[in-house]
Amino acid sequence: MIDDCGNIQSRPHHHRNGRGGHGARDAVRRLPRKRRTVIDVAHTRAQLVDLTIKIARDAPGWQARGITLCSWGPTAESNTVVIELRSPTAACAQALYDAYGRDWITVSPEPFTDKSFRPGQQPSDP
Repeated sequence: MIDDCGNIQSRPHHHRNGRGGHGARDAVRRLPRKRRTVIDVAHTRAQLVDLTIKIARDAPGWQARGITLCSWGPTAESNTVVIELRSPTAACAQALYDAYGRDWITVSPEPFTDKSFRPGQQPSDP
């Protein structure tokens, strides 16, 4: 489920008395009365955050291979981790898709343009 702020909210599928699950309608009824949109997603926010951490750990290895990861993080719109590169090429994107899976990441085709970024710097570093 995506909340009003675009955050992925996952709810486990519960079974009640062997009659099947609560379903999306029951889950929405239990939520506070706010505007909610329920959609099925392939990956939970926790899974995407775990992958984001893995990519952060792998970034120096990508840098050593000549692939500069400038920005990465989960996005609700695509339900993937979006990766921005200094100089994106089809070969760089394919290497990342091979490593992490096309259904898990989206490689931006546009180059990262933040002038204050230094290669090897984590996006959250000062």
